[in-house]
Amino acid sequence: MTNLLALLRSRADALSKREAAVALLVLADPQRVLRLPLDKLAAEAGVSQPTVIRFCRSLGCDGLRDFKLRLAASLAGGVPYVHADVAQGDGALAYGPKVIGAAIAALHAVRDKFDAATVERAVELLASSRQLLLFGMGGSGPVALDAQHKFVRLDCPASSTSDPLMARMMVSVMATTDLLLLVSNTGRTIPTLELAELARAGGVKILALTAPHSPLAAAATIALEIEPAEDVDLYTPMASRIAHLAMIDVLATGVALRRDTDGPARLMRVKDAVRSTRTLDR
Repeated sequence: MTNLLALLRSRADALSKREAAVALLVLADPQRVLRLPLDKLAAEAGVSQPTVIRFCRSLGCDGLRDFKLRLAASLAGGVPYVHADVAQGDGALAYGPKVIGAAIAALHAVRDKFDAATVERAVELLASSRQLLLFGMGGSGPVALDAQHKFVRLDCPASSTSDPLMARMMVSVMATTDLLLLVSNTGRTIPTLELAELARAGGVKILALTAPHSPLAAAATIALEIEPAEDVDLYTPMASRIAHLAMIDVLATGVALRRDTDGPARLMRVKDAVRSTRTLDR
C-alpha cells in the first residue's frame, strides 16, 4: 500500500486551496487528525465538511474512515516520521541519547548562526508593542503558548491561539501599535501565511520565528530565521521545536533587560499570585 503521507506530500501542489488547508493540518499532526471527527477536522482546517470528504477522495480514499485507516497504516511503520537518527529496533539506550543529541545539535546551530542585530530589532519591537498575539499551528502551537507565559510574566499583555479562525478574528481587531508573533517551522503553512496577509493589510507589524527564505520570512516585518533541524518532508519537528523555544527565551530575556527596573518586583508579584496553587513544603 502506498504510504499516504508520502502521497499527500507529492500531490500537495495539485490540491485546491481549501483541500490544501486540510492537507497541512494532517501533515502538521497526523496522530491528532486520527482522533478528530469530521466536524472538528473541518472546523480546525477552516473548511466545510464536504471539502474534507473531497480531500479524502482526491487521495483515492472512499471517505474519511478509509482515509484514517490508511493514515494509521502509514504511521504504523512510522519510525522515519519520528526522528532521522532513530532506527527500527533501537532500545532506550540507543534512541534516548540520539534524540537528546539532536536537540543539542539544533541549539548549537542556532548559537553558531545567532544574528544579534536582528534579535535586538525584534526585542525593540516586542518591548514597544501595546499587546502581543502569538500564533502557531501543530507543533508550533505549544511554542506560541510558551511565549505567552514568558511575556505575561514580564507585564506584556499577550494571548496565544492555535485556532486559525479565532486568530483571524483577533487579528482583525488589532491596532497598529500591537504585534503579531507567528511561529512556523516551515514558513509555508497556509493559514499562517493568510494570517500574516491579514495583519499586513491592517498595518499590524509581524515578528516571525520561521525557516530562512520562506514565504513567511518574506512577509514578516522582522524574521528570526532558524533552519529546520529535520527534513520537514519526512520527520516530525522535534529538535526544531527546542530551537524555537530557546529563541523565545532569548527574546524574553532581551525584553526583561530593556524594561524598567521594577522587573524583579513584578516577577515576585507573579510568583505570589500562583503560590496558592501549590502544596506547602513539609
